[in-house]
Amino acid sequence: MDFYRRSESIKLYTIKKQIDDELMQNGQYSIDILLLYYKMDDVLDLLETYSRTYYEIVREDRYQKKFLFLYMQDIVNFYNKALLLVDRQILHMLIKKSKLPSNRLYKKENISFINNQSREDRLLEILDRLKRCVLLYYNVYNKKKIELELSDKKKIKVQFFEHNLPHILGITKQQILSNPETMSILNLKHTDSAIDILYKIINDFDRSQHIIEEQTKRKHIVDQQFLNPTCYELLPFDKIDLKTRAFMKNSPYTHVTTFVSLAQGERLTNQNDWADQVQIARRPLVDYGDGSPTIDDYILTGYGENKRLATHVPISSIVVAQENIKRYRKKFKSQKPHTIISVKCPASDYINIFSPKEQIQVYYQLLEDFGGDDGMDLSELGREILEFINSYEDRVEKEYQKRLEMKNLYHQYKKG
Repeated sequence: MDFYRRSESIKLYTIKKQIDDELMQNGQYSIDILLLYYKMDDVLDLLETYSRTYYEIVREDRYQKKFLFLYMQDIVNFYNKALLLVDRQILHMLIKKSKLPSNRLYKKENISFINNQSREDRLLEILDRLKRCVLLYYNVYNKKKIELELSDKKKIKVQFFEHNLPHILGITKQQILSNPETMSILNLKHTDSAIDILYKIINDFDRSQHIIEEQTKRKHIVDQQFLNPTCYELLPFDKIDLKTRAFMKNSPYTHVTTFVSLAQGERLTNQNDWADQVQIARRPLVDYGDGSPTIDDYILTGYGENKRLATHVPISSIVVAQENIKRYRKKFKSQKPHTIISVKCPASDYINIFSPKEQIQVYYQLLEDFGGDDGMDLSELGREILEFINSYEDRVEKEYQKRLEMKNLYHQYKKG
């Protein structure tokens, strides 16, 4: 019986692979990716039109049809537990239309399942953003202590160390060195550090682009989540894509963010993660040029305290879709968050003071997504923000006078 089930499973996966190959040869997404965004009935309807294997074999064989249906149901259940957001633009389209009945949403003549961006262009975009993130780090964060004033009037300093940069950007030494082809193409050694690997990826992108050349010969970038990624991806492109978008959007200089301690026994990523505080930022990772509203995601950055240097150091980062963030409330149960009300820029010594409007907006976001009996204790944050609002005008005036005095001193220095 077990042998029979195993044989049937092998046959099912063989047929599924044939269907996926047909879809992808026509520029379509595989079954796993379609199920990420569309209902099962709509995917089956699509297969009847675009897959000859499904139309000629599965549709007429009730056993194969049943097995494929159960497989698809398992995938849907998996996504419901941990949604993998690969293509944000398609998710954006789905959310915009989610209130419409299915038969109106998925008319074949009105929907395109084709990813119009070429594979090479997507890889170029991801690695170009990776390079820009590295340049941003050295221009803004390297060897700088950033002073943050929190809404409880405490001040903390954060410092971003170079050796943490690869992990924050999605470059994991163990994962990359496990692929002998990647090691050969980038001339990697097992003694290379994560930062060495990051430099070699950037150098390859700037010069030969061997990684892009080899990767474009492989299967579509999104057809990998149920297989060993190192067998198909020379680099973890999807992870780099997501992490670099988050890094570019997560500057503490320009937007209000929240600092909160983790609840006792909780870890942000895994049991080896020694971060004890988390910076929470709600940001749109994709900008749409057609005037459509953006989708906000949560960027959670774990900080650990370096007592010797009296700084807090970012050591881990994850991105969570806004619609799934309530699953993370227990990590901060009963903890009291504090928003950042000002940032002292190390280069100029100027203080950037955030507006009351931004503070209130963040407070309501926390209330909506992290409030409740199993979430954060927001009682003190409301009072802290009210005190900040009452002092806001005086703070801005004081900062304005300080900058005016510094400007006058600069002009006197130049004259004399």
